[in-house]
Amino acid sequence: MSRLTPNSATEGFFQEQPRLGNQYDEDLYLQRLIQAYLPVELSQASGASSPVGLFRDIGAKTIEPEVFRWIDDAEKNKPYVEELSTFGKPKGVLHTAAGWKELGKMAAREGIIQTAYEDKYGPYKRIVQFTKYYIYCPSSAIYTCPLAMTDAAARVLELQLSNASLSTTKRSVFQDAYNNLTTRDPAKSWTSGQWMTERAGGSDVRNSETTAFQQSDGTYLISGHKWFSSATDSQMSILLARTPTSAGLSCFFAPLKHADGSWNGVRIVRLKDKLGTRALPTAELELKDMKGYLVGEEGKGVKYISTMLNITRVHNAVSSVSFWRRGLAIVKAFAKVRKTQNKELWKNPLHLSGLAKMEVQFRANMQLTYFTVALLGFDEQGMPEKRAPWMPKDGKEVALMLRVLTPLVKMVTAKATVSSLAECMECLGGVGYLENEQELNIARLYRDANVLPIWEGTTNVLSVDIIRAFTKGDSLAALNTWLGRVFDGQGHNSLREARAVLRTTWNDIKQFAEKASTEEALSKCRDLSFGIAFVVMGAFLIVDADRDGDPLAIEVALRWILEGIGREGFQAVGATSAPAIFQRRFGWKEKAEVDCRLVFGHGLQAEARL
Repeated sequence: MSRLTPNSATEGFFQEQPRLGNQYDEDLYLQRLIQAYLPVELSQASGASSPVGLFRDIGAKTIEPEVFRWIDDAEKNKPYVEELSTFGKPKGVLHTAAGWKELGKMAAREGIIQTAYEDKYGPYKRIVQFTKYYIYCPSSAIYTCPLAMTDAAARVLELQLSNASLSTTKRSVFQDAYNNLTTRDPAKSWTSGQWMTERAGGSDVRNSETTAFQQSDGTYLISGHKWFSSATDSQMSILLARTPTSAGLSCFFAPLKHADGSWNGVRIVRLKDKLGTRALPTAELELKDMKGYLVGEEGKGVKYISTMLNITRVHNAVSSVSFWRRGLAIVKAFAKVRKTQNKELWKNPLHLSGLAKMEVQFRANMQLTYFTVALLGFDEQGMPEKRAPWMPKDGKEVALMLRVLTPLVKMVTAKATVSSLAECMECLGGVGYLENEQELNIARLYRDANVLPIWEGTTNVLSVDIIRAFTKGDSLAALNTWLGRVFDGQGHNSLREARAVLRTTWNDIKQFAEKASTEEALSKCRDLSFGIAFVVMGAFLIVDADRDGDPLAIEVALRWILEGIGREGFQAVGATSAPAIFQRRFGWKEKAEVDCRLVFGHGLQAEARL
């Protein structure tokens, strides 16, 4: 009889460490989107300086040990305020971790924001920029929060600088700030805050109590209290305040510090203690005679903040799908090295089924995200001469569709990502719940992701915004026209039934929106918004499958539209909007094979190390 040997802390079985590969090379669906959204001369270009070369380069950098050490340092050494000197003199010095600062420098060097403002890529700037952002984001310790507001502030200042009547003083101040926001030099690079939230409300800014009084030199002295200020270590902010000469709120640019390094009328009341985003200095601020400059017209501040929100909401969406993809990457790496009942986990049909479902959901969300990113670029830079037939036909259609899709993409991606990351944690068992080494730390991603449904408008706030845009103006007509082109397209024959289901669902939504009272539409706007998302994402999946007839793309579209995956989580409007779930078109063994190809890019017979 063999002698039983107990294990110990140093002997016995040890799980092989899962390892992440290049975050561009491993992301097969991202590569498919790049082929769809970039013209051939960009998507097929080779060399280190080509878009794909840049994506692959940052895909390697974001999983380097040094980057994970920076994340770890930023997470463990949370921001704090040094309130007083030894002898009691107020100091108010904000300290952030060295790792946090290094992640910011990395963002500047890689042009995570700057790419959108450089003279390259034309109307495709946003696709290139946000792809780099998407790869960088999960390894940023949420440094992408100040980057989002930096991007938005740069756009606002860029539009101001295009105004020929801008005063000489403002032009000099705004140009200097814009240059610093868009430089790749880490020693000169700035980030920006975006201050709207006060005790009276966050998304609803009408009750703002912050005031601004004009001085003889044309500047303003701003005083008040801001309840949430993310990126308090930024060099400037765009904020809202109320002037005595206008009923509406006004928008202001203000540097956070004077040239000598002292605060520009800003006092940090306290730093917020949060569930996640631990490395990010989120503060409560008191402003007293903060010197600022009016942005645009007095009383029209919401207009300029809306420009910022359109950009930061797209950032929120890209952050969501990027977190989601990193969670899936960790889960897949684990499944390749983990065995249960003497069988590799990645070959387990039950496990594959769950991963395949997440993959379908992820792909639908990625389609909506990348389409919105493309529209943002076209809206800013103009329509490209050559574009895919499924793209909007002109700038007017782009603007009208963006009005609905921007809050929509922010809302649906954020909600989906939180639940999917919880599923990813569960896929690793108890290890998934731990604060692991940063390479495998889904817990950090989950903590940070929970802010995404809250930032830039909660689900209810956004659904109200969506329905107001949908039922007023021409956005409904523009979306209806675009969807009509998709539904009427001569696409793959196997998608005929899926097209019909989408058309029926869309007609139900449209009829409800046209007939319902404002009060009824608002009472059901959450389900209605998710219903719109289901149809629009289904349309994108059909377009994707029709491009080349790829069997997996067709499979994803069928699962989303006909088999119930896309309808989860909301109550459809209209009596005909919820058809019976279609039965599988093949047996469980065949399904497991297709699931494996969806998730891993190869079949069940492939070697585990492929």
